[in-house]
Amino acid sequence: MTFQFRETTNHFHNDDSVIYLSNLAFNSQEDILLDIIVASLELENEEDRKECLSKIKEYYLNKGTIFDIQEFDEHVNNLLSKNIGNMKGAFLEVLIYKLIKNYCSNDKVYRECKVTYNNGVEKNHPYDIITINNVIRFIDIKFSCYHLKTAHLNYLIEYINEENVEAYLISLDTFSKIENKLNWLNFQNKISDEEYQNYKNNIYFITKHGIYESILNKECLTNLLPF
Repeated sequence: MTFQFRETTNHFHNDDSVIYLSNLAFNSQEDILLDIIVASLELENEEDRKECLSKIKEYYLNKGTIFDIQEFDEHVNNLLSKNIGNMKGAFLEVLIYKLIKNYCSNDKVYRECKVTYNNGVEKNHPYDIITINNVIRFIDIKFSCYHLKTAHLNYLIEYINEENVEAYLISLDTFSKIENKLNWLNFQNKISDEEYQNYKNNIYFITKHGIYESILNKECLTNLLPF
């Protein structure tokens, strides 16, 4: 088996407000701050998001921490001017990339990575993150599993029969929500019973709890015990 990897670009990853917010999350020392950040991105109404984001400012001010209010307000305004779906997806992808780069020991870490397998044609689908050491890990990141499709699951397990290959789905949802989504796909006959079991047996699911644990304890995300 031979793999070739080519990193591509996602311009949302370079958005200043995405980087700023992901840095706040990455450097969090309490889960309450993480809860505020995540909750603000889950809201669909712009005014509600703005009100929730303002609690981040209150959090730092109440802590007596040196905090640049003008910089914060500029990034909030920039964030609110963008499509929330793109912003929250990019936020989590940048955060997970930072966690893996800083706390995991990998020979290489690629993001937005396309794959060529056994000198064939390069696949169109980019994986959110691929890590390489003694194991090749194919990682898909979903802020929520609401939009999870069978195609996403099939991409993850495409190479799972190869030696030293693992597949990971990382989401801020709970495992029960992910499981409910799989059950729904199964119920709608979009996946068979056999496929359902194949996904559950071959994909490591890392949820909100694992993400928080990695941030707060500075641990390698993929070394935590996944489902």
